[in-house]
Amino acid sequence: MLGLRCWEILQRTGSSACLLCDAGSFSASTGWDVTIYVSTLPGDLLEFPLDPLVLKTVSHTSAQYIFFHNNSADYFPGAPANNFALIATSNIAVAAGSHQFCTKSNAGSWLYLDGSLLVKNEGLNTSISVCQDLVISQGFHNLTINYFSSSGGAILEVYMDGSLRVPHGIGATACTSCLPGTYTDSIGSSVCNGEPCSKGSFSKSGGTACTSCLPGTYTSSIGTSACSGEPCPAGSSAYSGATQSTDAKCRACPPGSFSNLSRPSGH
Repeated sequence: MLGLRCWEILQRTGSSACLLCDAGSFSASTGWDVTIYVSTLPGDLLEFPLDPLVLKTVSHTSAQYIFFHNNSADYFPGAPANNFALIATSNIAVAAGSHQFCTKSNAGSWLYLDGSLLVKNEGLNTSISVCQDLVISQGFHNLTINYFSSSGGAILEVYMDGSLRVPHGIGATACTSCLPGTYTDSIGSSVCNGEPCSKGSFSKSGGTACTSCLPGTYTSSIGTSACSGEPCPAGSSAYSGATQSTDAKCRACPPGSFSNLSRPSGH
């Protein structure tokens, strides 16, 4: 089934019919087209490698969001933890007017709109955010992000008008379930409302709110439908909303306190 941009599909594929997505699912474009590279030269990356001859492709995938904090492999299989380059492109559909584009990165990122540099966020920095406002015309525009990570960690976020939900506009495909923590209660949706569940929280489906991981469980990723581990048994407890296994370790209740939480059917 296809979403509200069915007319685009008809124009590009000659398909004879489209169906609307059910509630709880959406159809946009394939989103960002992402390629991950590593350098064939020894040593740490200290700048974005401009010479394609020194680059080796290690991952090519698509993504609805560009958002990772030292966990790039969770989003892009095969991506290293650091010392890599990324090029992502997307076609967006926007209304005429002023729009704000931002990147937050460690180390450097450069965002281009229709081939012209828009946001320059360069250097070996620590999670620096840079934004740029621009009045653009209604219609389709191309966004390209160039990014590199050195040995100091890999962080990249790309926002438009304060949201990770960049309005991808071309190439809608099959309907996709909303990410945990996001939802749509309408048919024919091209985007889900809300933001993916943060680390330490989960949502079993694309139609329910995010819930903190129960004591004894954790998740170190965003947008998850379950937490890892087992809930603490009665008489013990741990941090609620843990983002790593060490914080989810159950400990016996100290004298003068108790815990009689019943084990839930899911966590």
